[in-house]
Amino acid sequence: MDMPIPDNDRWYQVLFEESPSPMLLFDSASYAVLSANRSACRLYGYAASDWQALKITDIHATPHAKRCISHLISSNEPAVAADVVLDHLRKDKTVLKVSISCQRVAGHDGKVALLTVHDVTKRVELEALQACTEQDLNRVQHIARMGSWVKDFTTRQDRWSDQTYRNLGLAPRSVAPSYRAFLQRVHPDDRAQTDLAIRRARATRQPFSCTHRVVWPDGSMRYMESKGVMIFDGEGKPAQAMGTILDVTERCEMECELLRTQKDFVRAQDIAHVGTWAWDPIADRYDSLSDETYRVFGFLSGERPEAAVLRSRIHPEDSERVRRAREYSLVNPSIPYEVEFRIMNPVLGERIVHSMAEVQTDANGRAVRMVGFVQDITERKRAAQQIQALAYFDKATGLPNRTCLEQRIDELMRLAGMPDGRAALVVVYLSRFRDLAYTLGYGNADLLLEKAGRRVRETCPANAFAARISDAEFAVLLADTDVEAATCTASVLVAALQRPFEVAGISYELGARAGISLAPKHGKDSLSLTRKADVALYHAKRAGLAYAVYEEQNDPYQPQRLELVGAFRRAVNFGELRLFCQPKVDIRQEKVVGVEALVRWEHPSFGLVPPDQFVPLIEPTDLIHLLTEFMLKSSIQQGAEWQRAGYNIPLAVNLSPRNLSEPNLFINLKRMLADAEAPARLLGLELTESSLIRDPASSIAELRRLSEMGFRLFIDDFGTGYSSLSYLMSLPVHVIKIDHSFTMRMLESRQAATIVRSTIDLAHDLGMQVVAEGTASRPIWDQLRDLGCDEAQGSFISPPMPAAEFIPWLKRSGFDYADSRPGSPSVVAARH
Repeated sequence: MDMPIPDNDRWYQVLFEESPSPMLLFDSASYAVLSANRSACRLYGYAASDWQALKITDIHATPHAKRCISHLISSNEPAVAADVVLDHLRKDKTVLKVSISCQRVAGHDGKVALLTVHDVTKRVELEALQACTEQDLNRVQHIARMGSWVKDFTTRQDRWSDQTYRNLGLAPRSVAPSYRAFLQRVHPDDRAQTDLAIRRARATRQPFSCTHRVVWPDGSMRYMESKGVMIFDGEGKPAQAMGTILDVTERCEMECELLRTQKDFVRAQDIAHVGTWAWDPIADRYDSLSDETYRVFGFLSGERPEAAVLRSRIHPEDSERVRRAREYSLVNPSIPYEVEFRIMNPVLGERIVHSMAEVQTDANGRAVRMVGFVQDITERKRAAQQIQALAYFDKATGLPNRTCLEQRIDELMRLAGMPDGRAALVVVYLSRFRDLAYTLGYGNADLLLEKAGRRVRETCPANAFAARISDAEFAVLLADTDVEAATCTASVLVAALQRPFEVAGISYELGARAGISLAPKHGKDSLSLTRKADVALYHAKRAGLAYAVYEEQNDPYQPQRLELVGAFRRAVNFGELRLFCQPKVDIRQEKVVGVEALVRWEHPSFGLVPPDQFVPLIEPTDLIHLLTEFMLKSSIQQGAEWQRAGYNIPLAVNLSPRNLSEPNLFINLKRMLADAEAPARLLGLELTESSLIRDPASSIAELRRLSEMGFRLFIDDFGTGYSSLSYLMSLPVHVIKIDHSFTMRMLESRQAATIVRSTIDLAHDLGMQVVAEGTASRPIWDQLRDLGCDEAQGSFISPPMPAAEFIPWLKRSGFDYADSRPGSPSVVAARH
């Protein structure tokens, strides 16, 4: 039944106006507000007159307000409330949380409706705060991995937080919470113990705490710590139980790992022979000693000896030093106690131990405790001594090795104010040791080395440091010495090592040579001194000397020279090589019959570099082939150019031993001649004795091919190599060149003159011609002519010159020369 609200009924009007609930009368068709009571005015902030311009939908903040109101007033019920919270707008546009009810007013043809508003803003805010608090609690529990639970014995209901589910390996609210469901997740082996702890708490009215395992559905296992309390009612009956379940897996695993670590530590102490100890300096008492400490000092485990008794096991010679170290650390607590000493162990004998400790102090800085370790390092010390011997001493001779020598040199070099020549390094090489080692075998070879090492040690001065630095080399380091004393020592050493050695009843001669370097003149470190002593030794070998002192001009490995090697390929590619030549003259006819092709390097930084500064360095490398190719190609082209200009002047090019063994030498020469359209007679090839002796059979075959092709072949530097007469007879060579070392000394040395004369006679008897290098003066020229020498070459005729300057020189030289132009006779150049 509709509730009538007559307009003229004052009582209803007062009831409407004074109602504590906000009320609004509105037209149900147009939704225009007809009237609002005082509560509505206060709630919404409008004056009574303001409502006449408003519709009921104007106070709704949601777009579906009209549909909601229409639904409420269309209901047949006398008063219908919305079951949702709506947002209404105040006059100042702030939002109110409200619930509403609506009913039709009797009369007015059902066009008037009454809207009653309930302000639920506070309630909604409290509910939101509560929800937020629950969310925060769930979040905190999730972070802490601590779930909570409540069991109500009165209602028989259980409540679990989301984290409780997660700790049990379940999704939140996936199962109904109960004590049985909890026990099902507990590991079977822990279930009875956990249940007993909870029941005991109920019986004793005491809180419970137990750690147990939980098995998750995936089979994994977690450790939980469950805690709880029982709440009893006034009659002493259980009313409620509540508690927490905390995931302590990581903690338990850490505890297990710590336990394992402790066991491992005890085992490691035993393996490493490391024992721990703690000592009270005030009471002079050891608070704790590990089992290994007992063993190190030779006591039974748990014997707990007095401090004085334990210290009595320290070696008498070390006892005072240990006491001073201990007392010093007590006075200076910030400095750790560390000492190495010997123990007189009654079971194991003398042992070497290393002990370290830190000093703990009280608030006043007074030392109250020392905590440390003691380690038995006997085996380590023995091993270190063995390693020291292997690392720094030669097994065969017992002498220090190269590493030990280098350390001693560097140690000596660190001495301040060392004047020039204060130290010397003598490196001695046993010339025939390798050959004898192969003959004798390793056992006898080691015996031979031992005898040589003993002889070196006995021959050295008292202050010398002797070492074996390679299989056939010894070194002697001399301090406070000079070059005279160093050469004297080297001479004595070489003489001593040249005396025969008797091995297995047979005498053997090793032979010896020595190289000397001086410090700091030749170097201030071990690397420099040993390298330069080796260079000096190499020079002594080549020169046939007993010993040699390092000289820079004999060192092919100077930095500048090495830089030249690195830049040589660029020199070839960028055209920095220059062709030079030195004339050869027929002595009887005084006629220029050819030139020797030479090379100079026009270096952008070093200027004109002579060949003796770079050829020896590149000869062992493949770069020698680039040089040879340049020389052959340039010489052939130059000879062809001179021939076209009317001069038959052949050029002779030096070949290295590596060039002669090159498989494509013959083919390359044919190609170069063809490219220049030049005959082979314009090119001579000069080879040293040493290059031919390496592989005689191959050398002879290759030389025959070259000779048959038309090349004139020379043996260069004759007399300095190892040629035999029978070998010389089999060589298809045309010319022998006498080395300048004989020619230039023939006037002063009868022996040199004899060699020159014999060489000329031998060559002529074999059908060869002779060229004498080093013809430096008119007297030498005259004597060569008297001896019947064919050709001469040297500075008396002309020093080396650029190939481009040769023809102008030839024209003014005063020597005859052949003119290759048709019908042209030999020409005599005017002398200037």
